Amino acid sequence: MMNKHIILTSVLLLFSCESKAPIEFFKEDIIIEVIDSRVRVTGLYFFRNTTKVRKRITFYYPFSIDSHHSYPDTIVMRYPYEENSTGISFTMSIDAMATDSFSIIYIQAVRHSQFTYITTTTKEWERPIENAHFTIIMSDSLSATINYAPYKHEKIDNRHYFYILQKTFYPEEDLRIEWFRTP
Repeated sequence: MMNKHIILTSVLLLFSCESKAPIEFFKEDIIIEVIDSRVRVTGLYFFRNTTKVRKRITFYYPFSIDSHHSYPDTIVMRYPYEENSTGISFTMSIDAMATDSFSIIYIQAVRHSQFTYITTTTKEWERPIENAHFTIIMSDSLSATINYAPYKHEKIDNRHYFYILQKTFYPEEDLRIEWFRTP
């Protein structure tokens, strides 16, 4: 009976080690700048390869596309990508036991003074992001409603800066920002 228990424990331990994702998404730094009826997003995303071999991974990066959001008219990144109706796909390699990152900048027209930044795709990684940092910038002639609570708000050179930090981030809802002109 003891040998069966040891074998079963060993098999379960081996299975849990193998089921760990070889690539982990662990950090993101996002700047969202509201410029009239457009939004500029600058994102930096960090990944680690937990295996002893170089991994090539294909990413799908979605955009909010709906009656409030047009498809981005500008997309800048260092990797070649393919567009589809709701996002882009690209491939990058991450060295064995290493961390790497990619950055993207996109500009998107919005309607009705609101913007949604997709965060719920984090669940596809099957683990929370260790740190997610968001900076939201807009003119001081605007007031904002943000569904994630900022830890800091400051006004510099006629602009509002809202800072949001999420630790062990496994969001149930996407980041939503709404704004209106102040009288």
